[in-house]
Amino acid sequence: MSAWDPTTAPDTALGLLSNARRRSVVKTIAANGGMATRQALVKAIVEDETGESIADAKTGCVQEAHISLYHCHLPKLSQHGIVDHNRETGEVVLSDDGEALKAAVETAEDTIGASRKAIEDFYR
Repeated sequence: MSAWDPTTAPDTALGLLSNARRRSVVKTIAANGGMATRQALVKAIVEDETGESIADAKTGCVQEAHISLYHCHLPKLSQHGIVDHNRETGEVVLSDDGEALKAAVETAEDTIGASRKAIEDFYR
């Protein structure tokens, strides 16, 4: 049973998309064929946020990303039917609703990019 319907719950979709880490989770899993490990998600988030490889990132940054995924972001995405997260194995699978949310992420990012360009052009 799906807990998220983009046609009846736009506030829920926007709430899920409001956090950069949740957007990163959806994009990373989608880019990996619909499945990723929790460690791969941590790596993607740390590298995106710090601009460094995970090997060069501070231990606290890596731990904080892992804790926030495990206790906050993955449960929230799972609760809304976007991902299936196996806490024991660390495997995270994108659901059909996750694919729909991925399209919403891409649309939002395209819109933001176009808006930034329009603002930059206006102030030149």
